[in-house]
Amino acid sequence: MNNKEKQQEQEKDKEKQQEQEKDKEKQQEQEKDKEKQQEQEKEQEIENQQEQELTNDDKTDFDILSIDHGTDEEKKNNIGEYIYEYIEQDHQELAGKITGMIRELDLSELQQIVQSKQLLNQNVAQAIKVLNMNKDQNNENKQVYITNIPNDIDEQELKEFAQQFGEVKNFQFQIQAEGRSRIAQVEYMNSESALEAFNSSPDRRIFGGAIL
Repeated sequence: MNNKEKQQEQEKDKEKQQEQEKDKEKQQEQEKDKEKQQEQEKEQEIENQQEQELTNDDKTDFDILSIDHGTDEEKKNNIGEYIYEYIEQDHQELAGKITGMIRELDLSELQQIVQSKQLLNQNVAQAIKVLNMNKDQNNENKQVYITNIPNDIDEQELKEFAQQFGEVKNFQFQIQAEGRSRIAQVEYMNSESALEAFNSSPDRRIFGGAIL
């Protein structure tokens, strides 16, 4: 083998070696990319597990499938009973009033709220805030509102209920949202009667709602 052939052979070996090194580098890069992808997938899996744990922690024990059948009013009643028991644990005196306020929401909203502790607690906190604001106002004001009034309670019966707390100056009965929301506005002769009405606990079996 002459020098030229040797040189050519050496160049071929060198090129082959370079190709092998390139292949090796490429393989190493692929392995790094694979490891990186596996790490990302693992991190994502951990995040998903954490989110799932948070979701599970947020769920109430209300069985939404239990109200698949029945009218919308029956469904709202079942949800209302659960919400009342949930609230009663921490706010026994206000449970009826808060339940009545939340129950005024649309059924679709109630179905979401009753399944989530976070949403339920948010609505309870908002209701308490409104109640406290109204309570402060009722120290001077003479008006209260009765909400969430069932269809089987007529205007006269409701007016008699309001009169047990004091002399009524003005009584207005309103039907809103295509008959689905029934509200009474009561103006008393003095703020003491209004405050007494506000502080009363309505009979849930009769009115199923709240005085605001």
